[in-house]
Amino acid sequence: MDRLIPRPNIELQIDRRRLKPRVRPYWVFLDAYNRMLGYHKLKHGTFWVARLRTTYGSYRQHRLGQADDAIRANGLSVLNYGQARTEAEAWFANSAQTAIAAEPRRRHVNDALTICPVGREFTIGHALHDYVEWKRIAAARSNFPILVSIINFHIVPRLASLPFADFTIDVARQFTHQVLVTPGRRGNRRQPDTPLNLERLTAEELRKRKKTANSCLTILRVALRMAWENGRVESERPSRVIRLFKKVNAARAFHLSRRECQRLWRNADQTSADLCWAPCTPAVASASSWRCGATTSDAMATAYTFRRRRARKRASYSSLMRE
Repeated sequence: MDRLIPRPNIELQIDRRRLKPRVRPYWVFLDAYNRMLGYHKLKHGTFWVARLRTTYGSYRQHRLGQADDAIRANGLSVLNYGQARTEAEAWFANSAQTAIAAEPRRRHVNDALTICPVGREFTIGHALHDYVEWKRIAAARSNFPILVSIINFHIVPRLASLPFADFTIDVARQFTHQVLVTPGRRGNRRQPDTPLNLERLTAEELRKRKKTANSCLTILRVALRMAWENGRVESERPSRVIRLFKKVNAARAFHLSRRECQRLWRNADQTSADLCWAPCTPAVASASSWRCGATTSDAMATAYTFRRRRARKRASYSSLMRE
């Protein structure tokens, strides 16, 4: 299931005729993401192409033969889809390619845990297994693979083998710190081994790491509480020691100061000057107009203000809006 990029159907000739000629081939995955078969449609002909990903992160490409769109396939220089796929798999298995080829990855989305909890002692892995099986039938189809990916990447390697009763506030604090210093995951790219330095992160980068930690902690807390509600354990204390970060779901909005508004107005050209009117106050507009050679009345003649009153007996303020 290719969820992000829709792949064209290149198996049938009637579908291939609808494709437009272009420089890049039309790629489809075979049995793994690192093994692909391409249909290259040019103005002077159509060809089958194979491509594999190397361990260096680059791609190696090989033309297999001509497609059977205008000529009958002969299995040598002209190939149909099945013959092209066989030739591509043979090229992938060549010793010259296997020496530099990246390890093949599963084509379909992983919808199961990477562990299978066993033993009589109830562990965090047992709780996660029960939680995932419930979410398999309760969660939305688009959200479930993301949920399993978070569990496999963050929670399973660190807490799956821990006994349920040993999950304390110290373990929760250590787990939260480990998630914070883990670099963000980008698809199937290799993760850097060096942990992040929280002191060097910007406010926005730190907010994103805290948001990821909240996702992990929320999943973990629900899984632990579900284990207690289902009678698998006798205490709910492990689910109560988890604490979440506050106000990290949305990016923080920063507003310009009065001096920054003046500097923005001075350096704005005629095109972007209209965008500067809405966030400016009347005082800033007056000062900016004076520096531009216009009077305060000229600036206010093309704008009007709304008097707004704050709640809880706070001072009211004015907003300048362009007509």
